[in-house]
Amino acid sequence: MVVVVLGLASPAQAGPVSWIKRQVQALRQHRQTLSTLRQIDPLLVPAFKAMKYAHAPYSNAHLGAALTVRRRGLLSYLPLLRNKVVRGFNSESEGDLQICAERAAMAGLPRGLARRNPVRKIAVVSDGVVPTPCGRCLQVLSEVGSPDTCIVAANLQGQQQRYRLRDLLPTTFEPSSMGQLKPHRKLIAQAVQAYRKGQIRGINHYRPPLGAVVQTEDGQTYLGMVIKDTASTFTPATQTPLDQVALRQAMEGRRRLGVRTVVIAGQGTDSGLPVPTADERQHLVDMNPAATVVLYNPATRKGAVMTARDLLPHAYQR
Repeated sequence: MVVVVLGLASPAQAGPVSWIKRQVQALRQHRQTLSTLRQIDPLLVPAFKAMKYAHAPYSNAHLGAALTVRRRGLLSYLPLLRNKVVRGFNSESEGDLQICAERAAMAGLPRGLARRNPVRKIAVVSDGVVPTPCGRCLQVLSEVGSPDTCIVAANLQGQQQRYRLRDLLPTTFEPSSMGQLKPHRKLIAQAVQAYRKGQIRGINHYRPPLGAVVQTEDGQTYLGMVIKDTASTFTPATQTPLDQVALRQAMEGRRRLGVRTVVIAGQGTDSGLPVPTADERQHLVDMNPAATVVLYNPATRKGAVMTARDLLPHAYQR
């Protein structure tokens, strides 16, 4: 019978001296990692401790996260206890049942108090590249945090990045001139048509209706709109057409069927431009970060032309 401790064979198997040396070396490395992360930001330490529970049999990317919110009640007046730390780690299952470390940490926060008590800071640590929160995590963070929420990301080698939520998820876009919109007028008309259908059918219920059209490099177009299914989840306007492109790509054996242009039509807040959700933006960047994206409001006849990368300037990458 072989006894394994910290992934190493027992002294009887590896030799007493060699086994002890490895244990001491592992302990020193662990302390050095803690010291490195603590110097970057103390919140990375609980994130690192949560990472050991990560379950990632498919991606083999292990992440831990920790966030701080201000406590409520009498504890909020005590300097050493006023900030509550919540941890999370990533967990993967078959299918699209993946929970990121950031969302796991945010899952226990009461949404109803988020505006009055937003997340002040979130730290993420990975055993691979420096992690940037994905679109899904950014969408949740935008609802429980604030534009000034600090995001600290690091890996075990001490590489780091520090952002504000406003840097990762821009919410305002300057309208483009009519000359810039003119080359896309046919696609805009198709996206507006999909938007109108969504309004008439009333299948969006809670989310603002949006219509979208995706055009590939060979000129094929795919239409989409916001859909609410029976599980009370939403299909973003861009997801269906991009899924259709991905399916065609797989059936034809192509590594990439180029997405050239994406137009999203609808009304934003205060009759501004439509703002795609962060998970929609991640979807677009995954397909083609250089794709042209047009946001168009049919009520004001204003629009903005940009690239997918402009929607998510520091997109998640592994």
